[in-house]
Order: sequence, then C-alpha cells, then structure tokens
Amino acid sequence: FLFMCIGIWKIATRLQKREKYEAVERQKECTKKCSSLEKEFQSGRYIETIRKLQNLTQEYPDHYLPYLLLGKCYYQLDRRKDAKVAFAKAEKLAPENPQVLYENAKFHRAEGEYNIALSFISKYITKRKEAPKGYRCRAKILRALKKMNLARKDIEIANKIEQEKIEKNLCEIVSASNSKEKFRREEAFQRLGHLLKEYPEVNNPSPKRRGLLAGLRRMTAKAIIRLLRSRNSLPHLEVRL
Repeated sequence: FLFMCIGIWKIATRLQKREKYEAVERQKECTKKCSSLEKEFQSGRYIETIRKLQNLTQEYPDHYLPYLLLGKCYYQLDRRKDAKVAFAKAEKLAPENPQVLYENAKFHRAEGEYNIALSFISKYITKRKEAPKGYRCRAKILRALKKMNLARKDIEIANKIEQEKIEKNLCEIVSASNSKEKFRREEAFQRLGHLLKEYPEVNNPSPKRRGLLAGLRRMTAKAIIRLLRSRNSLPHLEVRL
C-alpha cells in the first residue's frame, strides 16, 4: 500500500509539472501573437485587429494581454463601453500586472474618472518606482483634481529619474564609443539610437525640459557627435547643453 501511495504521488507530481510547463508555453505563445497584433494596432488597423483578438480571447481565455489590447482598439474606435469591459477583464485576470494598472489608469483618466485612475496609477508606481511615465500620468490626474503641489512633486521626480537615466546612458555610450573593439562601438551606436528615440529632447530639448541636460559635459556632446559622424549617420546632430 505504501509503495502504491508513493507511485500515485510521483505521477501526480509529474502531472503538475507538465501542466505548469504547458501553461508557461501557452503564455509565451499568446504573448508572441499579441506582439504581432500590437504592430497592426499601431498601424491603425483596429477592426481587423479586434477580430483577431476576439479569436485569441477564445484560444487563451485566461491571458490578460488580448483583453488589454482589445480595450485599446475599442477606445480608438470610440467604443468606450466595450473598452471599459475589456480593461476590466484584463484587470480581473492580472490585477497586479503593471501594464494592466497603467493602461487602466490612462483609460479612466481619459474618461474623467480621476479617483479611479489615481488608484490604478498609484499601484503602478509602487511596482515601477523607476518609471517616469507613471509619475507624469499621476501628475496629470492630480492636476485634474486641483492638487497642484502634489502634481509638481511628481513632475520633479519624473524629471530627476529621466535626467539620471540620460546621463548614465550617455556616459556608458561615450565610454563604448572610445573603445578599440568594433562591436562595442556598434553597440554604442545602437544604444544611442534607442536613447534618442526614447528621449528626443537629447537632440532638440523643449524649453520646459532643457533642464534635463544641465548636468551633461560638453565633451560628452562632442564624443557623441564623433561617434555618429564615424558612421556617416545623422551628421547634423546637435546636442544642446
């Protein structure tokens, strides 16, 4: 009897491991398909994307991503009730997921439901303390609630995080650009491209956000320009300090 119990336990353990593995693989499949549909969403093909996402919700009923993307599509088509249902479903499936919290905060802010939006974005910030977009989103909500002092504090935090990130990245890029190893110089060029895309003010700062670059040295700017010109790319780049 003891050996039979041990045998049953081993079989149950194997089945549990297999189920977990299959669940992880299904999640990867769903994420991959949603990434592809995200590109269609960004290209403005909302109706076609909705049809495909509805099929995905049938195929992966326990995954939040199809519902999250559905909500964004519905909102673009001004189908706000459907968007609200989709965002709520995503939250039900993944209530602690930062992406779900952020998108729900944006939706409720756009709908004028500021207290609900504030709750979502505050939860997002507790999970992504180093993400400036959370503080900027909360600042907009706080402004709508006439809490100007709190909004200003959030803007200051976001600016500080961005400035530190820009300076850190630029210093690493400059160091790599001076390397004798070609692959490091190529990596520096790619990282600079990502940085300029994420923070276009590095190249052309607005008056309000020019303070982000106050701590950068002129030698950093010259090193970046030298790196770009060595690749014959963006020859007219100017880094304004």
